[in-house]
Amino acid sequence: FCLECSGVHRSLGVHISFVRSLGMDKWSDEQMQYMRLGGNEKCKKFFEKHGIPRSMPIQERYHTEVAAAYKEKLKCLVQGKPYKEPTIG
Repeated sequence: FCLECSGVHRSLGVHISFVRSLGMDKWSDEQMQYMRLGGNEKCKKFFEKHGIPRSMPIQERYHTEVAAAYKEKLKCLVQGKPYKEPTIG
């Protein structure tokens, strides 16, 4: 894994982003489901769809309404609940 990227994600705080090592950390079933249903590419596409450019610094990007909406969407997917995309902006 990339130490630079994991350090950046860890610096955001566990309430924003979580990083786990495949070899050193234990994963709960819920964490595994979050990774299966989420991940960087899906998050990037969601952000771009809602006008958040990749060039925006990660500290800003992850503290937007769009980031909160993605987090809620992913939570709904993991919990098997319906998700209604909010009007953002």
